[in-house]
Amino acid sequence: MCAVAPLALPALAGVAPRAVPVFHAGSTMATYADGGAPAVMRGYGGYEDVGADIDALLRDIHAAVLQRTPPGHAPQPVAAGADQPVNHDDFDLEPVLRDIRSIRIPAAGFAGPDPVDSAVGTPTTPLASLPAPFSYGDAAAEDAADSAASTTTTQTSPKKQQDPGQIYDAEIDATFRAMEQDPAERPSALYLWTVQEGVITLADRANVVAWMYNFVGYYGLAPGTLHRAVSYVDRFLSSRKVNGYNVSGHLLLLGSVAVFTAAKYEDRRATLALNADGIACWHVGCSRRDVVDAERALCAALGCRLSGPTAYTFVEHFTRHGNDGGGADEGSTTVRSLAHHLADVALLDYRCIRFLPSTVAASAIALATLSMNPAASWSDDEIRVTGYTLEDLATCMDEIEETHGLQGAWPGCAQMTEDYMRSYGLLPH
Repeated sequence: MCAVAPLALPALAGVAPRAVPVFHAGSTMATYADGGAPAVMRGYGGYEDVGADIDALLRDIHAAVLQRTPPGHAPQPVAAGADQPVNHDDFDLEPVLRDIRSIRIPAAGFAGPDPVDSAVGTPTTPLASLPAPFSYGDAAAEDAADSAASTTTTQTSPKKQQDPGQIYDAEIDATFRAMEQDPAERPSALYLWTVQEGVITLADRANVVAWMYNFVGYYGLAPGTLHRAVSYVDRFLSSRKVNGYNVSGHLLLLGSVAVFTAAKYEDRRATLALNADGIACWHVGCSRRDVVDAERALCAALGCRLSGPTAYTFVEHFTRHGNDGGGADEGSTTVRSLAHHLADVALLDYRCIRFLPSTVAASAIALATLSMNPAASWSDDEIRVTGYTLEDLATCMDEIEETHGLQGAWPGCAQMTEDYMRSYGLLPH
């Protein structure tokens, strides 16, 4: 048998403790040490009356309340162990309520109670003043409330957001500008002398470009394939030297592989019309293995960076607003097609390599605009779209115009002009 020590609460100090219950091992019944009646537990069979324990608990609470009664109220002593039942109607709750009112609960988010002015004894934090409510049906009050709400909404409404299409265009333009200036995407402007050491001449390069132009047209490959393929050739020749033996054969294989790679980049369906076996058998006169090895060498020299913007890309980008579905007209379409033709002619001239693709595209557009309408001017909108003034484009425009005028001196230039005239039915100059 073990005895449990009595538990005395601080709030019940001075109250006579009750008899200590004693628990017997192997039994659920508890008797008191002074021989009192066993405690009754609700829910267990064998016990009939719980009134005695409830009365004892109420006497203890009543005694605690009486001890905290303010002056002027005589406490009523309670005899320890009294057996008479407590009259609950005589229980005085006023002291308890008074104690509850004196408790101060700090506001949420503060560590302590509100500041209190010691002189006055009232909180120093100002109280929020709420407007007096108005009854339903008060038209004047309802109109005033609606007016205040609309005024608040107008004052706090955010500014009009920018058109997502303009943001998208600006991001595309910024990406193209950054990529074209990346040194890894640019060929060397002097590679014919610094890398190839004079083995390849200006005419050799122009012949390769003219052959690539015919190759793209023969298979009807995607627009932009020619410009991308020529950029691949220039970048490859800027880092790899061609052997002096059979230079034309090496350049022909390189041009064919560059067109094949660019065509697959522009349109994955290009392999339905063009493959390594066809290139080896019908165009170069080598084995399929030579074509595959040349393509691998090209991609390795380029670092697999195949997506740089070209002059064709920028012509499309600069003329997109004048040639979209709802705003295209005959004049803008003609300028656009003529600008593409002039940009193709610029591919033949090795001197144009030193210009950025955006510069070549803007120069071609400016030449096309002035050719179609000599009285036209390079407007502020065109300067804003392209980022170039006519003074910035003067040198590039002169070289493109010179190349186009000397069609007999540049291989393939006359054929490009003839094809353009046949396609669009007009003279480009």
